[in-house]
Amino acid sequence: MLNGIINIATRRWRRIFPERQIYIRSHGQVRYLTFPPVVQLAILITVTLSGIWIAIASINFIYKDEKLAARDQQIKEIQGAYAGVSADMAQIQQRFLTATLELEAKHRQLAGLVNHGAQPAQKPGLSKSPNQLLPASAKPVLDKKAVGEVFDSNVRALEARLANVKDAQSGLILSFAKDADITIVALEKLIAQTGLDVAQVVRRAGKAAPATGGPLIPAPNTASKDTPGFHKLSTSLERLEMLRETLFSLPLAAPVSKYSVSSGYGYRSDPFTRARAFHSGIDLVAPRGEPVFASGPGIVIFSGRNGPYGNMIEIDHGQGIHSRYGHLSKINIARGDKVGLRDLIGLVGSTGRSGTPHLHYEVWFDGKPRNPGNFLKAGRDVFQRQG
Repeated sequence: MLNGIINIATRRWRRIFPERQIYIRSHGQVRYLTFPPVVQLAILITVTLSGIWIAIASINFIYKDEKLAARDQQIKEIQGAYAGVSADMAQIQQRFLTATLELEAKHRQLAGLVNHGAQPAQKPGLSKSPNQLLPASAKPVLDKKAVGEVFDSNVRALEARLANVKDAQSGLILSFAKDADITIVALEKLIAQTGLDVAQVVRRAGKAAPATGGPLIPAPNTASKDTPGFHKLSTSLERLEMLRETLFSLPLAAPVSKYSVSSGYGYRSDPFTRARAFHSGIDLVAPRGEPVFASGPGIVIFSGRNGPYGNMIEIDHGQGIHSRYGHLSKINIARGDKVGLRDLIGLVGSTGRSGTPHLHYEVWFDGKPRNPGNFLKAGRDVFQRQG
């Protein structure tokens, strides 16, 4: 039975792949090439695999092209996103300023009316009362008790209105404090996504550069300071401004507009030695000459050739945070230059220990490398929230 199966398979094999010959005539001579069944099978497998590879490569190219186009659009919204965060903060402060000034004006007006009503109506010798201007026959007989009751009623009405103003002021302050706390939690989560210790970074930011500038909010009088929630709101606004300044100082923007990640942060097989080695950054593949931008504001502390990095730039963003940009084909800034978010600093290249054009991007904190992918992810979340 086994021999029968083998014979059937052999006949089908020869029928599908019979020995084929290709004849070639040249200079009056005829030559031929013989293709045995095994060679035909190898050619068929090679052609099939090549077709599958071409199909997969085409699909992958289309997918990456769409993904890069989407990322490019996202990068274009970065400046608007940061402006949106600033506008939200300014709006909260402006709302508080306007409402506080209006309530304070009403407060002073009502308090003045109460104080004025409590004082004597006139001083002796300065003017005459309405009764003194009337003839004796026309002078009404006034009921002092009734007049006093009317006056007391007016004072109580004014005091009630004043109390309502204070209640409204208190409610407004508590509402602003609640809004500020919600924003504070959101900003703290965004900073924590980078892997940094929020309290440590904010504390350093406060010591290095206390928050200055912004809309002028005059200090309310003593009565307003006693309003429930006033101290809480003051503390929350100070914390909110500190977090905003800290967030804007971090390197959160992508340093190139269009890229794909060829090698991530952490241990990997070294592309040259194939041995296990630690990769202190991420490799962002982009065409040679593609613009490289500062991922956050700061000061350039290195600009030049640096061993395996090739042409490299290092930026100090404050609070112990640095970013590095390696393998550049061109450097556009010098040491000591101040750069802002998305300022052009160089061009993608393949200098140093590099096989193909790409940007080697690193983020350091207190002298130790951190995962740049966490910073880029936090940046995307910031821009999506504002988009």
